[in-house]
Amino acid sequence: MNKKIVFILLAIMFACVQAAQASVWLTSSVDKNKITVGEKINYTLILEYDPKSGIVPPNPDEFKFDPFTVRDYVAAPMPDKEGRKVLQYVFQITVYQLGKFETPQIVVAYKEKDGKEAYARSRKIPVEVVPVPQKKGDKPGMLRPPKPVEIVNFPAWYYLVLALIILVLAAVVWFIISHIKRRKKEEAERVPPPDETALSALSELEKEDLPSRERWKDYYSELSNILRQYLGARFGLPAPESTTWELIRMMKKKSMEPQVIEDTGQVLSLADLVKFAKHVPAAADCTGDMSRARKIIETTGPEPENAGNKKGGEAK
Repeated sequence: MNKKIVFILLAIMFACVQAAQASVWLTSSVDKNKITVGEKINYTLILEYDPKSGIVPPNPDEFKFDPFTVRDYVAAPMPDKEGRKVLQYVFQITVYQLGKFETPQIVVAYKEKDGKEAYARSRKIPVEVVPVPQKKGDKPGMLRPPKPVEIVNFPAWYYLVLALIILVLAAVVWFIISHIKRRKKEEAERVPPPDETALSALSELEKEDLPSRERWKDYYSELSNILRQYLGARFGLPAPESTTWELIRMMKKKSMEPQVIEDTGQVLSLADLVKFAKHVPAAADCTGDMSRARKIIETTGPEPENAGNKKGGEAK
């Protein structure tokens, strides 16, 4: 019996040494293991790798999560860990079936120092999907009886008064709608350019000083929204409804300046981590991202009309 125990312990130690020597690690986790149908789960995948391994970080669009459905995701680099690169993926997934499931095993291929092909694998995580809780007093499969219809007879003068009230309300609604349309038309003629609107919004956000009150999520949500709204209005991109990965890809297709693309990716990636992964940024990150957002807008903003249309034409 003692020999068997020693053999098992040696096997465990050997496995631990082998894992420690691996040049690529892949770990996974979820924020909850029991949900109702359609409820979202945050699935986090962390890739640690030796920069000398030559691994190419995988594209999150290529990951398969069947039978789970991916609702959204973010991918961003994290601080180096003991000389190793760290890349974090956060997926919002859900499933529309009842039962017990497992998250799929993600596999990343790479080559070891001796040239042999190796694989890093994430673990499968059990997730149970249960029915939505019923209201108090309801029984499974119970149908409530319909309420009886009550017929009420009103005098003729009641309908005349009701018709008059409807006419007055219709006139009031018509007047309000006409007034709103006229105001919108007047405002449309003096709409400020998107860069002016965005810079003004950044100044207002800076005055709120949200980072000093540790309101990281509010700060980065507003910063991301301002930058996305600007890119959408300035370049005609569907920035507000696109993921960071998709937006960067569209900016590259428009042949925008590499520095603008890099700064945009850095600001929005950190914003995604703060919003979805509860990452706590440093004060320097908040200040730096505000400066990057302002630089992006000032660099890409259209020139005044009296200075020529050269810059605006290039953006189209």
